[in-house]
Amino acid sequence: MRAHRSGALWVVNSAALQRLGADSTAAPPGVKRDGSGRATARLWRVDGWLRERIGARPPSLTAIGARLAAFGITHVTDATPDSAAVPVLAGALHRGELPQYVTSLATHRPAPVSHPRLRLGARKLVVADHELPELAALVRKISASHAARRPVAVHCVTPAALALTLAALDEAGHHAGDRIEHCPRGYRGRPRTRRTPAARDHPTDVHHPAGRRLPGTHPARGTRRPLAIRKPAARRRHHGPGSDAPYGDPDPWACLRAARDRTTPSGRVLAPGERTSTARVLRGMLSRPCDPGGPPRRLTTGARADLVLLHVPLDEALCHLDSALVRATYVGGRAVYGPVPPR
Repeated sequence: MRAHRSGALWVVNSAALQRLGADSTAAPPGVKRDGSGRATARLWRVDGWLRERIGARPPSLTAIGARLAAFGITHVTDATPDSAAVPVLAGALHRGELPQYVTSLATHRPAPVSHPRLRLGARKLVVADHELPELAALVRKISASHAARRPVAVHCVTPAALALTLAALDEAGHHAGDRIEHCPRGYRGRPRTRRTPAARDHPTDVHHPAGRRLPGTHPARGTRRPLAIRKPAARRRHHGPGSDAPYGDPDPWACLRAARDRTTPSGRVLAPGERTSTARVLRGMLSRPCDPGGPPRRLTTGARADLVLLHVPLDEALCHLDSALVRATYVGGRAVYGPVPPR
């Protein structure tokens, strides 16, 4: 069994298909079939079904929580649409494995599952590139989410998926907090209106295989090209930076470097005109999880102490951009990384 680097596709051999019972009528639609109706080796977005079939257990998140704290991260957003991820996250929070606040984009949060640092954000909707949904079906999902007073975070990475998503939003109506995840390039040229949703960008995409292509050599068929946060037509639109981990680097300092330098793994610069100042990207990182790219959070008297202390002044840190500059991280006033000050 092998996973595609996108995380959306599993490829298995015939023996695995048989053991999984993929030919059963109870198998989900993501199990692709040939012309005769037999299951093929391709399993699209069936993680939950696979977990049930193989009896997988969630791993400890202690190492991940500690690593994120060392980067200076106090809040994370889990973009898993499957609600089965919510109890896993709640368990990790209860056991102290994750010291951060967690915003989940799952379809819903099971009623018995709760934790003070776990909250439900926008509803994640996936517009699958290999099999676009019907417009009416997407409109129904968006409308249902809005009726529940939740915005949507729509995953789409191709111009076709973007066009479908924008058409669905126009028909369903817009809700404060609606956003486009991954932001296909065609979104850059769309005129901004009051009905234009925000977008989530991933500067470290320049480190991905697609980022090794230079402008002008990018395939014309509509695949994704790594984007910057700042473009003339998009300056007034909210664009929130994100890591896209585990597919992107979870280190926010690497995200800042990528946005500033636009350097690919081969050392070449991808679209130098799209370089973005570190101060601008940092402001996006400091926005609230429910409003990516919105106003940055501020230190005020009586506010919850979610803080990162550095070894050097901020201006110097924004020149060097290294996680080693993090001296201490506090979540809710509690030190989760670095020396604990004497009381």
